[in-house]
Amino acid sequence: MNRPEGFHCVEGLVLKVIPFREHDQIVTVFTREAGIIKLINFGSNRNQKFKLSPLILAEIVYKEKKGEIFQCREITPLNVYAQLRSNLDFLQVGCHLLNHVMHHEGGKPAPQLFDLLKYFLGKIPEMKDPHLLPLCFQIKSLKYEGAIGTLVCSECSAPLTEIYAENGQMCCHRHASQQVCILDEDEWYLCRHLAQVQRFNEISSLEIPIHSKNRLSQFLSWFPF
Repeated sequence: MNRPEGFHCVEGLVLKVIPFREHDQIVTVFTREAGIIKLINFGSNRNQKFKLSPLILAEIVYKEKKGEIFQCREITPLNVYAQLRSNLDFLQVGCHLLNHVMHHEGGKPAPQLFDLLKYFLGKIPEMKDPHLLPLCFQIKSLKYEGAIGTLVCSECSAPLTEIYAENGQMCCHRHASQQVCILDEDEWYLCRHLAQVQRFNEISSLEIPIHSKNRLSQFLSWFPF
């Protein structure tokens, strides 16, 4: 692909496509180099040889402009994830992964998160329980942001081995008057394990009870990203 002077050529995952005017599109893309960027794709409905949609990995040539929307010169698909589109469960999981990335700060480089997303999208068909992947992806992305490590009680600063809720804070069982347990000791261990695990077969072989999945999802909802 030709790259004129002043233009960038990057690999990106399409997150959202919005029609604009009669023939144009506003395209939201997640890239390794710049995180999330928005592009205006002029004349896309007339000139494009393929239908641009979310869940496409593409090579993109664009130029930065003033404001938050950059000029797109060319988009070339690299992977349309046909296997995911042929299975409803796979497609739902892929869209869930994309939706989580939408919370990433725009314009902020995210090489680890980008590579993790690409890797997980490719592994969805190999999972015994593909709906486990979004949970694992969110935990790992929080690890990259530095949000998962040694959590401490908001009252006494003691390291948490199990996590309770108290007035919108995380605390130990001694300082939770209502004893609303978010994660018990085994579930908190599982969360930290998923944050650290490197081998895909360790993830794909996991069987997590539905109540533990629900509690992990509740715990992750406490984080703003």
